Amino acid sequence: MKKKMRKNNKRTDEFIDDGHTIYDMNVDASWNNRRDKTPSVMVTKEERRMLIKAALKAYFPKLLMVIGCFLVVMFLIYLWLK
Repeated sequence: MKKKMRKNNKRTDEFIDDGHTIYDMNVDASWNNRRDKTPSVMVTKEERRMLIKAALKAYFPKLLMVIGCFLVVMFLIYLWLK
């Protein structure tokens, strides 16, 4: 069996870049824009400690509830698989 030779059909059209941009690919500038818009707050060490203590006081009961629910579920699984 002989294989037929195919002619190379090359495209004669060439791509010409006209500089048209569909989407701005400048990712760094868009990321930095968000950071620049947020105002910076200057606090002293004492104020920072007070803010951290207030945040811990607010989140500590929620943390205890999550840990308590986890322990209740673990106890129920222990009873179920016993």
